[in-house]
Amino acid sequence: MTFDDILAQVLDLLQRQGRVSYSALRRRFEIDDAYLDDLKDELLFAHPVVDEEGRGLVWSPWFAAALGTAYVLSDRVADALPLLEYAVERSAAMRVMTAYVLAVAAPPSGGVVDYHGSVHGVAVG
Repeated sequence: MTFDDILAQVLDLLQRQGRVSYSALRRRFEIDDAYLDDLKDELLFAHPVVDEEGRGLVWSPWFAAALGTAYVLSDRVADALPLLEYAVERSAAMRVMTAYVLAVAAPPSGGVVDYHGSVHGVAVG
């Protein structure tokens, strides 16, 4: 497998999972530390990826949005569209998740919020 083949597979993995550890990349692709360093250099420089405390890579929807915007401003609209679509998808999902977590943490009127977001145990008066 070429460097570009592995790079494409790592990008696909990051987009699907959102994150991957460096040790998992070493094992999955049977690469040494020098090869992993080359992959990290390419991913961190040219893609919407951030290093998380030296443990692994995280696909960033906010960075994707910023990179997509930069592509639009430099007339690279075809490169921008997938990044911007991804950022919008992730942002919507994160808003829903945040609303759910807040509802569970502080349900209205002392009720309990179930997995589907319904409130139970609220006295009607």
